[in-house]
Amino acid sequence: MKKETLNACWEKLCPECVHDCIGFSPNEIHQPLTDEDLAELTKSAEEEETEEKDEGLTLERLAELMRIAKELQKKAKSWDPYMVRSLQFSNAIDSSMSTYKTLFTTIKKTTKLAANKHVPNEGQEK
Repeated sequence: MKKETLNACWEKLCPECVHDCIGFSPNEIHQPLTDEDLAELTKSAEEEETEEKDEGLTLERLAELMRIAKELQKKAKSWDPYMVRSLQFSNAIDSSMSTYKTLFTTIKKTTKLAANKHVPNEGQEK
């Protein structure tokens, strides 16, 4: 746990024990936050989360994770002389990857639906 975190927790309980506190002193706070200020701060945080999602688990990256997991299972199966142990390992990998497989399927379906909405139906007159 960081020193700053502990100081922030103990500052109100035992201020004489807290030294080198990082943050705002009561004298530095001129006005309390308004609802608009809080909404703006929340909006900024949500925008950052959206940006992180875009940069994080893309369809391509999820496919790569699944490919690497399969490769790992194959290597364990071929290298481990004990079949039971390699099967346990393979099952554990499958279990661990289930969340990512579900996410991959969901994103893939959503992407297909979005693509189908933008493609005009063939055979329809304009």
